[in-house]
Amino acid sequence: MKESAKAIVIQRPYIVRLICPLCEHEHEFDYDEFCDIYGEPPEWDCECIVCEECGEDIQINGQDWS
Repeated sequence: MKESAKAIVIQRPYIVRLICPLCEHEHEFDYDEFCDIYGEPPEWDCECIVCEECGEDIQINGQDWS
């Protein structure tokens, strides 16, 4: 019987996407540039970004890595 192993896929993030909860405008940022401005992912919670469309503050509350 042959031994088996699972393949592991390593992913590198390249885009950070935020959707304004008020006007639903979709913001996309280069991951490295976003980290330069807002720090590493654990530091993003509670950071605020101004929506380019409606001008309201968007507060980051968690992350979804997909």
